[in-house]
Amino acid sequence: MGNYNRGRKYEYEVKKQFEKAGWRVFRCAGSKPIDLIAFYPNGSLGNKVLWIECRLKRRPSQAEQEFWKEEAQRYGAEYRVFVKNKQED
Repeated sequence: MGNYNRGRKYEYEVKKQFEKAGWRVFRCAGSKPIDLIAFYPNGSLGNKVLWIECRLKRRPSQAEQEFWKEEAQRYGAEYRVFVKNKQED
């Protein structure tokens, strides 16, 4: 399985976990770097919006993370990175 397919599979795994927790999640196909946008309705967490980046091996650089964190905040969202350390086919 190629990197694209592994990456897409991992995005769907993360998406499914958020949906199980009550989030509404949209996958941004062909995206760089935001892979998923997740919305949580009014409730115990309040209204929340997450910009999610899914990585297979390593986190983005600190500078990249800071840039996207600030960019997300401009739009009332939070930026999160999820890294899958062990690759599975």
